[in-house]
Amino acid sequence: MTGKTHLVMGEAAALTVMQPVGWQEVAWCLGAAAIGAVICDIDIDSSNAHKKVEAAVIICTVAVILLGLAEWKFQLGITQEMIQRRDIWPKIAGGAGLFILCIFGKEQPHRSFMHSLLAVCLFSGLVYLILPEAAGYFAVAMSSHLVLDIFNKKDIRLWYPFSGGVSLKLCRADGAVNQILFYVGCAAAGILTVIGLMR
Repeated sequence: MTGKTHLVMGEAAALTVMQPVGWQEVAWCLGAAAIGAVICDIDIDSSNAHKKVEAAVIICTVAVILLGLAEWKFQLGITQEMIQRRDIWPKIAGGAGLFILCIFGKEQPHRSFMHSLLAVCLFSGLVYLILPEAAGYFAVAMSSHLVLDIFNKKDIRLWYPFSGGVSLKLCRADGAVNQILFYVGCAAAGILTVIGLMR
């Protein structure tokens, strides 16, 4: 399926399974699901997610270097603050883990690691360390990506690192089924968002 179909179907799946209530939960759901639904495709060289990971790697590397230099030169107190605040370490570990997994995932062949249950578990666990309230939405949306891609003609390595793939070979990634699912996903996500906001 195409990225836009994964996006709307991932959001519809997260809204259906998690049933957020009120604007704050709906906002968490839509934001986390949007990322979870498309992150699997960072392993496609031409994808927007792949390009954004490359840009994020550069930006984060430069930011860490500049922050380290500023801390060393001007003694901003960042190191001391990090030592004193123990509650920040899980978030730092989760962020670092996500960063490393994204770098690893974008270099893997398409439909391998990033399309596996292992990736869903690892990414969702790291999101939980950073933002526990977003992890469920993220996990459902990322899982929906795998479910949709199983219907395609090309295999996904669902059981990575084990060899072999899974495919029902029912449709092409950019065919008529993709278009139908896009419109169904748009309608479902829209209706479920309104329902969540009205609860």
